[in-house]
Amino acid sequence: DSWTARGYKADRFLDKAMSLASLEYRFPLYKSLGAVLFIDTGRVMPDFGQFSLSHWHSNWGWGLRYYLTNFVVRFDMGISREGSRVFFNFGQVF
Repeated sequence: DSWTARGYKADRFLDKAMSLASLEYRFPLYKSLGAVLFIDTGRVMPDFGQFSLSHWHSNWGWGLRYYLTNFVVRFDMGISREGSRVFFNFGQVF
């Protein structure tokens, strides 16, 4: 989902402030079916005053999108150094 790096458990990295970036390449497969390749990276910190470019945790993955008239059905598989996670959701990450 849009509040976690998809290759990690949702509660894997916890603190009071968070930075998260996602990059997706979406492309059509067949009619209403599409696919996505993605990279997520993020980090947590006690407050944004301690933001730095070190200690970021990244993952990559792929997914499928089924486009309906008013919403999107998503299936994503995120892969990190700690394993893989599957996400099933509605709507786009961004």
